[in-house]
Amino acid sequence: MNCLKLLCSLSLIFISLNLQAEGFKVKVPKSLCSDLDIRDKMKSEDLKEHFTRPRSQDSVGWCYAFVTADLLSVETGVPLSSTHVSSISNASIYKEALKNEEDRFYIYKVFDRTMDKASNPKFKSIVEGGSIYWGVKDSVTKGSLCSEKELPFDENGPESTKADLITNIENIKRLQMLNTPTLACQRAKSLIDVLDLNASADEIYKLVLVNNVNIAFEQLASMSCVDPIKLNKSIKVTYEEIPKPNLEKRSRSRLGQKSLKRDKKKIVKAFEKIESLLSIGRPVGISYNVSHITAFEGWHGSSITGRRWNSGRCEYKVRNSWGKDCSSYNYLSIIECNREEGSFWVTDQKLYEMVEGITYIDS
Repeated sequence: MNCLKLLCSLSLIFISLNLQAEGFKVKVPKSLCSDLDIRDKMKSEDLKEHFTRPRSQDSVGWCYAFVTADLLSVETGVPLSSTHVSSISNASIYKEALKNEEDRFYIYKVFDRTMDKASNPKFKSIVEGGSIYWGVKDSVTKGSLCSEKELPFDENGPESTKADLITNIENIKRLQMLNTPTLACQRAKSLIDVLDLNASADEIYKLVLVNNVNIAFEQLASMSCVDPIKLNKSIKVTYEEIPKPNLEKRSRSRLGQKSLKRDKKKIVKAFEKIESLLSIGRPVGISYNVSHITAFEGWHGSSITGRRWNSGRCEYKVRNSWGKDCSSYNYLSIIECNREEGSFWVTDQKLYEMVEGITYIDS
């Protein structure tokens, strides 16, 4: 580590974190908060446009897949499909559930992502919700992803992915059980049109019938890729938890005080990692409860894509997946909502308070 880097690290440790009665107070120094936007590092105009355009998950719970696609898009230089990410993760979750079904000692094992068995009724529908970390891991294991251009989310308007893709796959199963194969075949024809598949309605119909919907979803999504984008197998993804210690309890004992010191180091390390990644043009995935920025509850994922020094504080730009909507935010919690880019800004202190963990690629 050179002297300048060491000085910056010590500066962050000394200045940014202070213990007070109500909790950690985070203040990133100006020396580590130069104004930047990761788009300035991008050579591809398509990629710059991708990171500028608002995206909306609507009622589909795939926020993690949008963030995963962001992380991997920067690695490949091509905007990648969040829909394909979701399909791959869904298939992986179901395959693990199949293993749980087969393993009579499954309750004693260490689970990667699900404790459910494949017979769980939830798997009769396409899974929504997931992990940014596993989204990256599963995609890299798969080896390639569709581009966003080939398999876009909601290309035909709000909720089209839900209505035209998810509902059609699920309804083929339901209609077959109701002994209405003609209607099911019509759904299969719709999938061919939506995904631009080179297959017959009968082939698609049978593919969905003989597979769980989550496996069928992944197979159909992959079939839609005429020119898949290869992923480097050496891509490594990391998740780091950001501690939220109970100061009152921890400070009562020497053991607790040592634990606080470790937590403080972890928080410093996380902010230093965010700083270093943004500086080289890489986004950082964050996991948090939306109750910190809205009047609602629920776990969510977004990407940090920029920072700025404003009014004596470091502020971070968070790329969200709620379209151009700014009405959902609590303006006492955020600094600003950028409707045209689908993003919002928060202070360093708010970022610490809201974020449970960061996920990033640092190959």
